[in-house]
Amino acid sequence: MGLGVILENKAMGRGNRWLKLQVQDSRPLTHEPGTVVGLSFRHGEDLLRHVYTVSRADPENGTLEFLYRVIPGGRMTPLLEALAPGAELQVTGRGGHPIRHEVDTQPEGIVLVSTGTGIGPLYGFSQMALDRDLKIPLKLFAGFREVQDACLADELGEMAAQHANFEWRFSLSKPDAAWTGLRGYVTESMAEVLGPVGKLHFHLVGNGDMVVELYEVLMAVGLKDERVTSEIYFNYPDTLDPERLKLLASKFRF
Repeated sequence: MGLGVILENKAMGRGNRWLKLQVQDSRPLTHEPGTVVGLSFRHGEDLLRHVYTVSRADPENGTLEFLYRVIPGGRMTPLLEALAPGAELQVTGRGGHPIRHEVDTQPEGIVLVSTGTGIGPLYGFSQMALDRDLKIPLKLFAGFREVQDACLADELGEMAAQHANFEWRFSLSKPDAAWTGLRGYVTESMAEVLGPVGKLHFHLVGNGDMVVELYEVLMAVGLKDERVTSEIYFNYPDTLDPERLKLLASKFRF
């Protein structure tokens, strides 16, 4: 696709970073939140590369932005973390599906659910949809382990202040005593404040345990398959606990 020059590479919560690239390519930039591209760079004789989901895209200005997690001891991300503005990466390919194309256009509301860096494209999609005058309610639930891991709260708060149809909640699986938000895994806590789900569309991004578990729960309470879309980042589960699924399903109302 072309050369990507780093404009920003900044910390966003513990272990997470926000990467903004200026893409130098003669072809039009058609990416959106949810699009997947390859990023690569050389370190000595090694070519390091991995695929990343676009969090935000600005075709007019030719920029792509990503929320990524630095894996301690990882082969690529600690080196990516060290790259300063002005450093160059190769940007290749255009895969995946933009979230806008995944979400049902006829629900009475949209619910976005993430764990970890999955919040990046959900934030970008929310901003794009609201800027394009989305009228139906849009709710975002993000799960993190501890408060230090959470990110984008200021940006989400600003959007909520500007758009009456946007709400967001964070849920911590290991909250401290001072935490006033949702507590527990996001699949457990969101049902407390969500209301009936029968006429909503859900888009799930992040840890495979969360995505598959919540998909199965929503199917169990009666939601149609086309009303649940997803992207799994890692950790696709081999098995699920039937008793846990039954318990979670009892918390949701159709």
